[in-house]
Amino acid sequence: SIVKYSDSDAVVGMLERVKMHLGMPADAEFRRLPSSSPKTRPRPLYFSTASNLGLHKTRGVPSLLDYALPAGAPLAARRWLRSLLLMPPEPHVAMSLHRTCRELWKDHGSLPNFVAMSPANVVLKLKKREGNADFFNELKDLCSVVGAACDSPALADMCDNVLVAVASETGVRLAAHELAVKLAEVRALVDDVVEAAVKPPTSANIPSEFAGIAEVLTRMKLSNEEYKGKVKDSTIPLAVGQVEQAWSRVMIEAHACVSLAREAATFSSSSGKDPYLAYDVNNNASWIKLPRGTKMSADKASVLGLLHPRDRNGKMETAVYSTLALEEAQDEYRRSCVAAHDAVREQLRELAASVSPSIPELVGAASFSLIACVLEAHVRESKRRSWDLPNLVGFDSKGEGVLKNSLNLKAAWPYWLGGPGGIDPRVVRNSFDMNGMFLVTGPNMAGKSTMLR
Repeated sequence: SIVKYSDSDAVVGMLERVKMHLGMPADAEFRRLPSSSPKTRPRPLYFSTASNLGLHKTRGVPSLLDYALPAGAPLAARRWLRSLLLMPPEPHVAMSLHRTCRELWKDHGSLPNFVAMSPANVVLKLKKREGNADFFNELKDLCSVVGAACDSPALADMCDNVLVAVASETGVRLAAHELAVKLAEVRALVDDVVEAAVKPPTSANIPSEFAGIAEVLTRMKLSNEEYKGKVKDSTIPLAVGQVEQAWSRVMIEAHACVSLAREAATFSSSSGKDPYLAYDVNNNASWIKLPRGTKMSADKASVLGLLHPRDRNGKMETAVYSTLALEEAQDEYRRSCVAAHDAVREQLRELAASVSPSIPELVGAASFSLIACVLEAHVRESKRRSWDLPNLVGFDSKGEGVLKNSLNLKAAWPYWLGGPGGIDPRVVRNSFDMNGMFLVTGPNMAGKSTMLR
């Protein structure tokens, strides 16, 4: 959305509205960064270059991402890597990513299972208060994974390098320890409200005295109580108590209704069967049905309090029977379940509001996890394909300096040739050194483009 404002200082007015939008404290300070110039950041790739590298869909050119990442890599991971290659970062960020790959190349044992969670989705769900229980469990997992990595001494160098890239993407500098502390606070907030594993109920625990109608009652209960397993019952005790009280009445009245129907039923033959309770999914109600060969006189049904209920549109259902008490009990139960659903949604909205002040750290954590996920997957796939990391010459540890105008390749081959164990033995490997500008010549189909790729 577009917000218009008339502050005398346009920049100050913009920053104030950013604070309000992100839920930041009023006294929060922004760090002003100079815009990148061509001297500090490489220019984006030309379209023809990107097409020849397989970064744009081009007929006859294999996609580089299909080989740089393992099969089944998350879409968010592919998008991030493609964006990185199309718009190369500043040298110090590129060096940090390179050092991260070198750290991941080492055997650190079991790495955290980094997840590819979109930072934009985190902001959207929290600001609009639209996060469901699954989202908050994913957010909690994100906090756990990134927090564990930031607290691990063995991964300290990797975390510091990833946070350099995170600062470049988000504009917010985060220290590993401070980020871990903030993520632990968010995780605790989510733990207090959301169930650890969001699973819909699979059983209704019907008491034994209602065993004869347990299957029907179970279907009705599971259909209405989908709110269960999302937030902890202790956060909505009143709504849960009302549902349980209304459900107890439904079970009692349904059992009594079945008994009355069997008392009123008459059989036209010896093969007649007793009336039974059936759940109508469309009307969300349990009613008595008469099997073939079983009848019920209107007078006797009326005397016993049996009646034809009305469907959700108010039309009388003449093929089924109920009682006034059962109809009232079911209506109360349905209303209490709707109220419980609303209570769950309100708890999740309040949770989003309590977590929103930590949006900058959560965006940083999501960016951290996405970058680590991409680089870990790339390193893993590179090892599988027998690729190697290049040695960059000319930059110091801070990524400062001038890259030497040379390229030395040893035993190189086209990236799209080869199998899981390396390359096809029939592939010819080539080694060459380039210093300065070279002119590549040759007839059509000689392999000039292949060599450039």
